[in-house]
Amino acid sequence: MRMSKASRLRKIIGLILTVSLFVGLFPVGSLASGLSGGDVSKGTNVRVDPDTTMNVAEFLGKMNSELVEIYGIKPENLSFPQTIANGKYAARVYKVKGLSEGKWTDYGYIFAYGAPYGETAKINYGGESVIVSRYLGRAGYKPDDPGSDFTNIAFPYDTKVTWTFPDLLPNGKANSPMIEYPWQNREAQQEIKSQLGQKLNRRADDIFYSQNPEAKQKLIEQIKLGIQLVHPELVGDPAKFNQIPWEKYVHIYQPPTYTAWGMGCIWHKDNDDGDIWYKTIPIAPYKLVESKYGIITLGFLDDDKVGTIDILESVDSKNQERLLKTISEDVVVQLSNFWEQFYRYMVSNYGKDPYNASDEEFDNAFDEFYNSYSEKDALATAYSDVYRYQSTPSNRPKERE
Repeated sequence: MRMSKASRLRKIIGLILTVSLFVGLFPVGSLASGLSGGDVSKGTNVRVDPDTTMNVAEFLGKMNSELVEIYGIKPENLSFPQTIANGKYAARVYKVKGLSEGKWTDYGYIFAYGAPYGETAKINYGGESVIVSRYLGRAGYKPDDPGSDFTNIAFPYDTKVTWTFPDLLPNGKANSPMIEYPWQNREAQQEIKSQLGQKLNRRADDIFYSQNPEAKQKLIEQIKLGIQLVHPELVGDPAKFNQIPWEKYVHIYQPPTYTAWGMGCIWHKDNDDGDIWYKTIPIAPYKLVESKYGIITLGFLDDDKVGTIDILESVDSKNQERLLKTISEDVVVQLSNFWEQFYRYMVSNYGKDPYNASDEEFDNAFDEFYNSYSEKDALATAYSDVYRYQSTPSNRPKERE
């Protein structure tokens, strides 16, 4: 399929932004810069609202098919039923929004089983008062699954957060390291249940982290991007952030699919008093990292070139062509600067970020912004540099079908 201007730009810019986050050139990248409004600690920069218009059966069916398409996970290994606990809890779909430049931007959907429950807090969303529960519902993977606690990312922090994620590593500054493999550690599970009343279901963790290497690598990138988008204030040192072995720490409530967000959780234990704390982890939809797997990579090579990385063969089953490129720091900087300004322009003038806009909206906004952009020549050079490769039909990145 021939790619539209919007598709080409989303794909290539997404690639560059992913690269920039890997090599640590920018603290959080352009995407994360969009979430700049509200008070994170009070839960006012993210909201999760019920979507009663969604056909839940069709939504779950799409998610199940995308688990196969994106991650290669078979339905008999993992799928989402319409109800769990033998019909006691039905799936409910929610829309996730983030406060960006004073406007709410749609980020996609999540779901949980049963009604929200637990302690409640009143959140003021710009004059609109909303009651938010600590738990969005329950997570489950089989009709007879009793369900495990699904923490709500919109619930405010229990105490002021003074750490970033690198601080929660062993010997980190917070002195409260993340618990490794809590879904495997019986002692940790008992402590979590005793202190917080939370139960863990390890089914998704085992399937993504232990049984499917391709799914594991994709999910790690989606975990990192989700945090960078929703909680840029918790990224800290980008080099250390990108080296965190997330597969040791993030328990998966719900894996993400193409357009649906996933959610997970980490727990960390204070070395002084033994108190255990949790943090809900947003996991970005695959569409936000798709460009990376359209062109990148089995891995990155260290060729001793300062400010560059080498990109190898795609791991995506639909894009097995071999590509080898070197992207310089100058290219990353030029494209990322442009994208950050364009991202802000779209949110400010269209009320949508570039990933949630239609192709027509994207193209119109891009033409408007580009006509007034002062660094056209440098941008054109950077764009052609990164997009220069064998452009035979078999080597062109393909749109998702």
